[in-house]
Amino acid sequence: TITSPTSPSIIADFHFGSAYTWIGSAYLLANTTRSPVWGKLSDIWGRKPILLRAIAVFFLGSLLCAAATTMPMFLSGRAIQGSGSGGVVILVDICITDMFGIRRRGMYLGLTSVVWALASGIGPVSGGVFTQ
Repeated sequence: TITSPTSPSIIADFHFGSAYTWIGSAYLLANTTRSPVWGKLSDIWGRKPILLRAIAVFFLGSLLCAAATTMPMFLSGRAIQGSGSGGVVILVDICITDMFGIRRRGMYLGLTSVVWALASGIGPVSGGVFTQ
C-alpha cells in the first residue's frame, strides 16, 4: 500500500513508464502464488521457523527495492517482498487457528484484520509523506 502514491516518482526515477502496473502486480502475484507453499512448509518444519523465514524474505525484498538501480531490479525486489508477505499473512492466520479454540478464534482473526486495515490506511499516507 505504501507504493501506491510513490509509483509515479518510482517510474520517473527509473524512466520506465510501461512498468507502472507491475509495481503492484509483481508483489500481488508472488504473494498469491507463494501463500500455499509457505503453509505447506510450516506443516513440515513448524510454524515459527517458517514464519521467521517469511519475514526475512520480505525484508530482503525490501532491501533489494531500496538498493535498486534499474526497474527490473526493483520489480524483482517487489516480487520477493510479495513472496515473503504471502508467508507472513497466511502463517499469522494459521498460528491463530493453531493457538485458539473455535470460540475465541474469530476475535483474534478479527484483530489481525483490524491491523491489516489500519496498515492499509497508514501505508498510502506514509508513502505520500516519504515521496514529498
